[in-house]
Amino acid sequence: MKPVRFSRSVFLVLVIFISACAFPPSSPTIANTPAASASESGNIPALSPDAVFHNGIILTMDENQPQAQAIAIDGGSILAVGSDSEILALRDSSTLVVDLQGMTVTPGLVDSHQHRIGDRSKRNQNEADSVIQLAIEQGWTTLDELFVNQERLNELRALDQEGRLRLRVNAYLPVMDNSPEGRFMGPYYEDYSQGQMVSPRVRVAGLKVFTDFDNATILFWEQDDLNAFLLKLHQEGWQLAIKTVSSRSLEMVLKAFEYIESSDPSVIASRGRLEHVLFLTADQIARVRHLGLIPSIQTNMPGEMVGDSSMAALIAREPPGSAFPWRSLVDSEIVFANGSAWPSYYVDEPTGAPFASPIRLIYQAVTRAGNLGAQPEAWMLDQTITAEEALRGLTIDAAYANFQDDVLGSLTAGKLADMVVLSDNPLSGITSDINNIKVLMTMIDGEVEYCAAGFETLCPGIRTPGPIPSQVSEGPQATAFTGGWEGIDPLDGSTLTLSLVQTENGLTGTYNDTYSPNVEPPGYEGNGSGTTLSSTTAQMTFSLTRWDGKSAQAQYSLTLSNQNQTLTLGCEVGCPIVLQRQ
Repeated sequence: MKPVRFSRSVFLVLVIFISACAFPPSSPTIANTPAASASESGNIPALSPDAVFHNGIILTMDENQPQAQAIAIDGGSILAVGSDSEILALRDSSTLVVDLQGMTVTPGLVDSHQHRIGDRSKRNQNEADSVIQLAIEQGWTTLDELFVNQERLNELRALDQEGRLRLRVNAYLPVMDNSPEGRFMGPYYEDYSQGQMVSPRVRVAGLKVFTDFDNATILFWEQDDLNAFLLKLHQEGWQLAIKTVSSRSLEMVLKAFEYIESSDPSVIASRGRLEHVLFLTADQIARVRHLGLIPSIQTNMPGEMVGDSSMAALIAREPPGSAFPWRSLVDSEIVFANGSAWPSYYVDEPTGAPFASPIRLIYQAVTRAGNLGAQPEAWMLDQTITAEEALRGLTIDAAYANFQDDVLGSLTAGKLADMVVLSDNPLSGITSDINNIKVLMTMIDGEVEYCAAGFETLCPGIRTPGPIPSQVSEGPQATAFTGGWEGIDPLDGSTLTLSLVQTENGLTGTYNDTYSPNVEPPGYEGNGSGTTLSSTTAQMTFSLTRWDGKSAQAQYSLTLSNQNQTLTLGCEVGCPIVLQRQ
């Protein structure tokens, strides 16, 4: 039997709407690769897929085949997309067959502007593993990190090398500090190149340039200097992600790109990004389209800004009708990328989809609702967009904004197997229901990285799970850590056994470290206590003694993964240590 890539132990511390009964094209779309070469019929690959998902609503985000019923996965790639009968015909005895039971499948979701990993400390998260886990639970498969300096790039590579970076990261390297001085950060970025893969899941996606600060009250540039600087970076081959909040700073950016275009018309194909762009006049929108620039917007931000006095002052300074014109962008056929700007305006949402999750972003794009149920001001509603348009900004158009639309962003044969299973169809037209949609499964590279409790049949290759972290809040799970855990300490080969009991936010447990083969058991043993930090993370301190009377204290971070079947210990020396539930 062929190996199936659907689970792994991990180190951790649309298109036009078509109803569910619509039929896809008469023949499946099949990858044109050696592993998926067509048979003489022209429709059936020579090799069978590892897995087939059928009886679902497949929102492909591929204009050539907007909706399907089934999808075939082989290794880390999509083999074919089509009707149930067509895709089921591809299976053999080794193929895993998953009945979606009418659930909805979308491409893997891309957060086009956020700082989850780099700025996690702003949400009291010390370890990257917990924010990565929460992102995956929410359906994110790719994160665009928009401020990755050398230190943060080193951390991302280390996480990847340790097997802890379980999703893709597009790293945008800042060339200026985000400060009133807008000081330059030195030429460290010259050691890298546009699109460089510095590790399997970390890609240098471009450079970030700041134009304004403090809600656009401070401009960093004179026009001639900005023209020359952006021209230099463009000539070096970089994609430019430029922060611009006000129409005033946007005007400077547009003039700079027009200056570049006068000597190099190819700049129109460079897919320059306008990060956080909030204000655009009708004239500026037309120029954005001509220059091929991509607004990197946050569909949650208009509603979040309701009641913000500093933002109200900014709106008052801007041209009338220029605030958050997302509908005008769409009507002008401008491609935009959608993101969350995490952790800006962070709150713990008590109901509905989690803060900054893709489902909530889609809901907020349609309703312009703010945090904690805040309602938008009436004038904001003229510029809402549809759920389909918002979803495009999180999938195929987000991939386009990263120069990755050839491998990501749609469920198309030959692309990478990143996909998400949802409890309902966000394009059903029932706006009030969108915010209650749940993520049931997240797949990255053909591997199931998250599976919701009670939906294990959607997740082939996953062990029977323990308690699953809540998708609604980042609060602790009642008993997720409770149980026996065992694994090998890679530093000395000893067998480490923990027995833990979780009571609300508290943890107690025993520790036993049996040395092998040089020291007779027992090694260190003792008791410990600690607290949970989130649904999947905790910290504990153990007071230990050894057979020869030596005593020690051991402090660990604890992180659950693999549906609470794997517990990873983090510490200063000799970690990570990976334990399995017994």
